Amino acid sequence: MLLVSGGEHDPNIAHLLKIAHKRKIAVSTILFGPTEHPSIHWDIQANQLLLAGVRLEPDAAFLRYDVFNHMADAREQTAFRAHAWYAAIAGWIASRADIRTFNRDGEPNVLKPAILRMALESGMDIPHSLISNDIRRINKGAGGDFGKWIAKPVCGGEYTQVLGDLVGKVAQHGGAAAAPAIIQERLISPDVRIFRVGNEFLAFAIKSKEIDYRVDGACKLSVISSLPKPLTRQLKRLTDRIGLDFAAADYKTCADTGTLKFLEVNTAPMFVAFDHAGKGAITNAILHFLLPA
Repeated sequence: MLLVSGGEHDPNIAHLLKIAHKRKIAVSTILFGPTEHPSIHWDIQANQLLLAGVRLEPDAAFLRYDVFNHMADAREQTAFRAHAWYAAIAGWIASRADIRTFNRDGEPNVLKPAILRMALESGMDIPHSLISNDIRRINKGAGGDFGKWIAKPVCGGEYTQVLGDLVGKVAQHGGAAAAPAIIQERLISPDVRIFRVGNEFLAFAIKSKEIDYRVDGACKLSVISSLPKPLTRQLKRLTDRIGLDFAAADYKTCADTGTLKFLEVNTAPMFVAFDHAGKGAITNAILHFLLPA
């Protein structure tokens, strides 16, 4: 039996459930949101989780942090609720080594700046990158050509922007912005996303006119059938180091050389659009990992 938990409006959860039901896989769900709040009760001493009063004993679990309810309802209590549900269910899964799940040995506190450095040490090619709020040094590093650089939050949560579009708009005090950001040389499309699911690596090309393809409803996805082996080896080395067996790595193309440069690893990637492009390859790999024959 498979436990699936996350936000009631998460399309990735909905897609996985649809495929699982189609395959007649026994599934229990803990979904929450504006209209759903299931009853759970976890006795720490007995280490039993009750769902609507019935003991839950799954063989495997797939869990996603819910971001969709807060996107629709930006109240502080909505974010608090999402965190509370995730902490409770993830905590129970973590306490049960007999439940098969992704990223059990992952390092939860490894953030984007550290991963960039680890990627470099894993042999990956990365864009020139700064973690900075020092306006003078950022200006110097960009050489005055702000159109050739991008900025994005250190902890994610917002879209990538061209540095030139931010000049003069960022509040600063004493030559320092209020918070550091990731500043990188600007790369071009096509983007590439490589999913790791267990020991499978599934790659997709993304063609978009936008600097961040996530804001482009017209972007085109296609399967990359033959992935260069060095990319796979490097990504395996990096994700092994972080303890990830489910993740997605993003790459963009260098305008000068045409080579792919690594940008980041997402430990809870959106996958539904890519799964449609790959004719179910990602959900096949997910279900095969969680419920091996």
